[in-house]
Amino acid sequence: MTDTYNGRRLYMPISEIQKSYRDSADKDLQVRILADLNLCSRKMIEEITGHKKTAYKKPSWEVVKDLPNERLMELYKAGLTDNKIADETGLTVHKVGAWRWYYNLEANRHRYSKFSGHEARELYDNGCSDAEMAEKLEISASSVLKWRLRNGLKVNKHVKKPDETSTDRGYI
Repeated sequence: MTDTYNGRRLYMPISEIQKSYRDSADKDLQVRILADLNLCSRKMIEEITGHKKTAYKKPSWEVVKDLPNERLMELYKAGLTDNKIADETGLTVHKVGAWRWYYNLEANRHRYSKFSGHEARELYDNGCSDAEMAEKLEISASSVLKWRLRNGLKVNKHVKKPDETSTDRGYI
């Protein structure tokens, strides 16, 4: 017999969920595991167990005081991501993130490769394959694929033309 919580069926008895949570060393991880096992939300498991999310502390001044603040701010304002700032300064990504967090700065994220959709469309219309487009736009083929799918475009099929010296009688 399984228990229900707020009208939702659980696959483990509530007492077992609470015991499993109590006995765990990593409470945040255990909440995720129990939510997965019971096919429910983490919030529901948090309510059942009385779990309080771990509050993350701001890095102390000791962590960031020796970092090159002016250079980091210059790179941050130029729009570089934490990874690129770390590459430029020789710091770890974690130190750059701690510095940014200490000063309450949002992360610079580049979700999509920066390339012109017009230029990509022109290459597509000229019959370029994803790999050719990627090479010409200096981006990855997977970025081209994602762009093409977002725009509802089919793959360009290339007609392979054998050269005169080739003995390959493949597809023409």
